[in-house]
Amino acid sequence: MSKIDLEIEKARQLLTAFEVFTGKNILKETFEIAVKITTDMTVGQEVSDLKFPVVSFCENGSVDIFWKEKKFELLLNVCDGGEIEFFGEIFGGYTVRGRFRGEIPAGLKVFIREASAIS
Repeated sequence: MSKIDLEIEKARQLLTAFEVFTGKNILKETFEIAVKITTDMTVGQEVSDLKFPVVSFCENGSVDIFWKEKKFELLLNVCDGGEIEFFGEIFGGYTVRGRFRGEIPAGLKVFIREASAIS
């Protein structure tokens, strides 16, 4: 099993624990979108050297994907229905924010490449 597969499996276990503990359900489609976008941004065709992020689950049924490194941070919130909101900052300069559904927007791709280069 690859490292990314292990991280995804840990996130699945965390999802189950969250649902049991809170009694709240995260839509499986929302979780799968979060897995896909995370994979695309860490090992997929958007290729970068980003480490696997922290994945957490929100009371409203959305999934947070959070990278926090020495020189940047990036938060994506995957909402029910597949819309993704994001905010990122490379400390001392570049910020990016927006929303999308489906393909990663060009501005976020640029941010990912820049953040990857400095991490």
